[in-house]
Amino acid sequence: MIKIKSSIYRELQKRRNSKIFRFWTRACRAYLRAVENESVTDFDSNGERILIKRYADFVKKPLLVFDVGANVGEWAQDVLDESPDSQIFAFELVAPVWQILNDRFNGNTRVECINIGLSDLSRDMKITYFPKSNTGSSLEPLPWKTESELLPARVIQGDEFCEDRNIDRIDLLKIDTEGHDLLVLKGFRKKLERGKINMIQFEYGYTCIPSRCFLKDFYELLNGYDYKIGKLYADGVVFKDYDIFSDESFRMNNFVAVCDETLVNALSAPL
Repeated sequence: MIKIKSSIYRELQKRRNSKIFRFWTRACRAYLRAVENESVTDFDSNGERILIKRYADFVKKPLLVFDVGANVGEWAQDVLDESPDSQIFAFELVAPVWQILNDRFNGNTRVECINIGLSDLSRDMKITYFPKSNTGSSLEPLPWKTESELLPARVIQGDEFCEDRNIDRIDLLKIDTEGHDLLVLKGFRKKLERGKINMIQFEYGYTCIPSRCFLKDFYELLNGYDYKIGKLYADGVVFKDYDIFSDESFRMNNFVAVCDETLVNALSAPL
């Protein structure tokens, strides 16, 4: 850790409101966002394409994928671009968004679009929908300063869905549910206990604040089932143990969890 002398520290604080210091503060924040791969949603530049390609090359077979929080299907389409014979169950809870998703894959037998959500318990809920945006809808809403409305929503346990469909193993479980990700994972306890989910991708960041969820909670849950966890970067995954002092940043990132040591090696970013 770089330490700054107290005298220099005090001088920097005195000048924090000057134009040049505000400029460098913005520049430093932008640099950290880039270095930490924060809030990068582009599949080609945030590491997701590399992740899917490496995983598909590793398993050497079509993937069975759960896309939980599928939105309008961009991620699902990118998966099909890398693994065309994969089967995707795309879950989208918001009816107006689901309609766009369903229209997109109408007639595509590789993608089934499902207008329910996944959670830790099967129940009826309310989801906050922002009509002016396809993104941001959540069971754990952030206080976005834009028009919103509550819509009825049905959620079920992932294990229950798998039992109903006779699905034994999931190759890739991707979760992007605006702060509900941990509860989605808890709905797959039976699958996790039996090691029946090969790879998990989930989000952690400021969307976890309304649900009072920490990265530590993900580690405790998944480490209990012998999963290794790492942050996704543009060149692969950096797997590491949890560190409360450096990891609880609430930066918006994708994380990856796997329970196969050889897969850890295949997905890891170069040193």
